[in-house]
Amino acid sequence: MMGRARVIAWCGIVAGTVVSGGLIGVALLADLNTAGQAASVVGAIAGLAGLGASLYALFKEPPVTLATGPVSTASGDGAIAAGGNIITATTGGGTSTAPTAPNTTPPPSSPPAATGGTVTASGRGSIAAGGDIGTASTGGTGQGSS
Repeated sequence: MMGRARVIAWCGIVAGTVVSGGLIGVALLADLNTAGQAASVVGAIAGLAGLGASLYALFKEPPVTLATGPVSTASGDGAIAAGGNIITATTGGGTSTAPTAPNTTPPPSSPPAATGGTVTASGRGSIAAGGDIGTASTGGTGQGSS
């Protein structure tokens, strides 16, 4: 809870406690008719305060924004970026789209979490994913070649 909201909540708790104590005091010290009338007035005031608080919350609520999911950006020759899972990705020279051995990588166990973050692959042959990557081949040996 924010600081201001916490202060308002505590003020409401204290006010409710004081009013409840006052009504109990009226019931014990005065007759029940007076206590009933006082409780009716206090109940009406509390109901109007609740209506006002509800209307305030209804019209002051920030607008709901729709989740857009992760943003994927790829820059560079052969770069691949995906906001979700990548089963097989190949980039660079000398790579083939079919794996040389049977793919024993299990499929992703679950969809990627929607964090709303960004996935960026920058540079030659870069691969980035917001979820799981099954098989990735950049076609290079890790040493730059022109």
